Amino acid sequence: QGVKRLYQRAVERLSEAWLPRILHAADLDSTWLLLTADHGESWAERPGCPTPTGVFDLHGNSLFEEVLRVPLLLRPPGGGAPRKIPQLTRTVDILPTLADLLPLDSHPPRSAELDGASVANAVEGKAPPLQGDAVSVMNRDFVNAPSLPRSPADLWSAFSLTTPRHKLIWQPGVGGKADRRQAYDLTLDPGETRDISDERLPDLERGWLRLKQEATRATVGPLTPGGVDETARRLRELGYLDE
Repeated sequence: QGVKRLYQRAVERLSEAWLPRILHAADLDSTWLLLTADHGESWAERPGCPTPTGVFDLHGNSLFEEVLRVPLLLRPPGGGAPRKIPQLTRTVDILPTLADLLPLDSHPPRSAELDGASVANAVEGKAPPLQGDAVSVMNRDFVNAPSLPRSPADLWSAFSLTTPRHKLIWQPGVGGKADRRQAYDLTLDPGETRDISDERLPDLERGWLRLKQEATRATVGPLTPGGVDETARRLRELGYLDE
């Protein structure tokens, strides 16, 4: 309960103190306003999930919808009638969308040059976005296991694929442990309570292959001792590691 009170105070500080100051300072007739989050939160609703003991224990322990699905609100200059984009939209789509919407000067980046896909046409009501999918990654917990990674396999503990119909979660086996797979039908089971990973569905088979391809793509090369030391130095400067 104490952690929940801290979290509530943080949310109230954002909504009641910080955000109104931004809205008051901005010229909303000439400013695009975007509000989103980098992750949701988990309160140990699921069996086997650790109970949070501090404000940093709420997320990063799973790839279920309560952690991955976040608000994404976009207001154009001057406002307008509200419109909801029902298709799956990802945080990686934000930058290419803004690159197409904003009247930037001097060689602005175009959406084709960026990761993600622009949904500017959908924002402007011209056409719905293409129906895609979203890949999410959970890194190893360096709070409970504070040793720095020494190989690419140490970095990622799980991958997930969210499609318009399904959620797939794959935990690669490390150190002799077997892979673990979970799959859910988000249309019939939005709460992700019934694991259907044993069902041999074509969509699931394609999804497992896609996740393995993403894991390979995420490994850009070996970690050298010098690279690890440099990363540790930069993390200490940001306050993420103790001396």
